Amino acid sequence: MLENCLRNAKRAGFKVFVGLNFNEGWWDVDSLTPKWIMGQMELGNKVAEELINCYKERYSDTMYGWYWVWEVVNSCCKKQFYLDCLIDALNVNLDFLHQHTEDMPFLLSPFMNSEAGTPEECSRMWQYILSKAHFKDGDIFAPQDCVGAGWLTIDVVAEWFKSLSKAIPSFPKIHFWANIEMFDQRFWTVAPLGRLKLQMDLLRPYVSGFISFAYSHYYSPALKNPLIHNSYVEYVQKGTLPICESPLPVSNLRIYTDENKDEVILEWKPAKEKKGVMGYHVYRDDVLIGNVQYDHNNVCRYKWNIQGKLGTYSVTSYDICGTESEKIALSLVK
Repeated sequence: MLENCLRNAKRAGFKVFVGLNFNEGWWDVDSLTPKWIMGQMELGNKVAEELINCYKERYSDTMYGWYWVWEVVNSCCKKQFYLDCLIDALNVNLDFLHQHTEDMPFLLSPFMNSEAGTPEECSRMWQYILSKAHFKDGDIFAPQDCVGAGWLTIDVVAEWFKSLSKAIPSFPKIHFWANIEMFDQRFWTVAPLGRLKLQMDLLRPYVSGFISFAYSHYYSPALKNPLIHNSYVEYVQKGTLPICESPLPVSNLRIYTDENKDEVILEWKPAKEKKGVMGYHVYRDDVLIGNVQYDHNNVCRYKWNIQGKLGTYSVTSYDICGTESEKIALSLVK
């Protein structure tokens, strides 16, 4: 798989950051021990050695950097033990990778949860880690913006990155980037381009670059509506969002229940003019409960577990920028 990735990336002129090993035990924080963590880091060095021997000479310019797969959250700041263990773990990989691939930058992309602490606590945590881990000039600190996952809201994300910018040391010269989340985890759907632009605009004063999670998952025309990719290309080329007319509302909205499954089912026909339509929002009593993204087969259907809740259900069309049509509503009553 990596051979195919590097070969095709070389042909296209892409640069690849290569991840090493991962173990799901990482998420069981209460069970982590220094021995287990260090064992995983040593395994990562063995993986890196094999990758270097197999690919680095043949893909010297394409195999560009290393991505540290282990995601770190700001709740680690609560215990000094976790901080020091994290620094030791980073240094096992940093020392090995810098020694054997001096030309390849190391990329670290942690995440933040506003329920686990404050921006100031998170900044102090990373100031401590970055001052003691063996980073070098050109390495990259690229926190996830956490807007897609919902750990941070769009209203507070700039405050967190402003605080984190103060944790970046003057030496070594580490790049401070933002990892923009291109999804909406509430429904595991694609974020409209308008939201992505807002995320980048909010963080641009504090960071020197952007990466995303993940274009290949959410914006690739091989997997998603080509409208999404084409609109992004237009935005990159022109620097402004595509100009779209307000989307037309849906029609023929129907609502019925499947009492055997305690489900309410909504069906509708798409707007007559589908150009620019990215999807449909579903509301119950004006609260967003669903996001149905445009189906090429014109299948427009949404199921909701009612759990005894009746109310007014409505559907809107929305475009690539996130602009919605008027709501078309029906009430479900006994």
